[in-house]
Amino acid sequence: MTQRLGDARAREVLREHERIVREELKAHGGSEVKTMGDGFMASFGSATKALECAIAMQRAFEERNAGVGAALAPPKGAASGATTFRSCFDRLSTSG
Repeated sequence: MTQRLGDARAREVLREHERIVREELKAHGGSEVKTMGDGFMASFGSATKALECAIAMQRAFEERNAGVGAALAPPKGAASGATTFRSCFDRLSTSG
């Protein structure tokens, strides 16, 4: 994407992607745990809330992409289960 759009435009697109994801996380009670590139790790109080958020994200990206040349894709993937937080040398690490 950076090669196709250039550094500045690629950063704008990434920031827009982040904005959409964060808005839907907030609207659906999700908590951002960490990000890496365009990937997000988030937690929810229930699998139902996570699924509702995923559906809302998909709709938000479809709405954003309507009539826009550079399409964004919603995050894909989900896991269910307990998450363990641990600290090592003042760095928060997660697994789950």
